[in-house]
Amino acid sequence: MTSGGRKRRNIEKVALQIVNESGDEGILQSDLWKLIGVTSREGSRIAIRLEKKKLIRREREYHSKRWTYRLHPIKKNHPLLPVIDSPCIICANNSKCSVEDVVSPLNCRKLIEWVLKTG
Repeated sequence: MTSGGRKRRNIEKVALQIVNESGDEGILQSDLWKLIGVTSREGSRIAIRLEKKKLIRREREYHSKRWTYRLHPIKKNHPLLPVIDSPCIICANNSKCSVEDVVSPLNCRKLIEWVLKTG
């Protein structure tokens, strides 16, 4: 792979991370290309490539008297996604937790909040 190809992939990776961190609100495409330090043309190309890979969703929006796109993350089902930030991993009650016990995943506030947040 050429250094140009690696650089492009790294920029796409950074762009995807920024879009994913933008949450439900998303991020304006114009703000993204400024953050990653590329031209508007290259920023558009990056967004289009990420959309074609089904990693983001682009939604046309009128902002500051101009048309632009708002970029939204697309949540993917990854095999490790359910446990990556699960509160159960670091929970002090983990060894005592089961459906039949007093400490139960059925009534655990931290687990319920986490499921609703990642859902």
